[in-house]
Amino acid sequence: MSVPLTELPFGFSGRIFQSSISFGQYDLHGEVYDCFCEEQIGGIVLLASDEECLHKTGCNWRVLYHKEGFQMGLSSGFDVISPVRSRHRSNNTSRA
Repeated sequence: MSVPLTELPFGFSGRIFQSSISFGQYDLHGEVYDCFCEEQIGGIVLLASDEECLHKTGCNWRVLYHKEGFQMGLSSGFDVISPVRSRHRSNNTSRA
């Protein structure tokens, strides 16, 4: 069993978590959503489009989360890059 939420150690006054998409292929039993409620999560930023959420889970999570009282953050235009990939890009740029 995987850990539904991972707390990210940014050192902010609030807590920030990352997770897989609720009821997606890595959360078949809805543990992520349950953890949102248990941790009293106030806001959610989806890094997937409404279409991707609907395709992968059969649910429009942006609408459901908002209806359930979660504040929704803007997610359009996110480009998530791992630090390793980012370092690799900068190394290639410096050699050019």
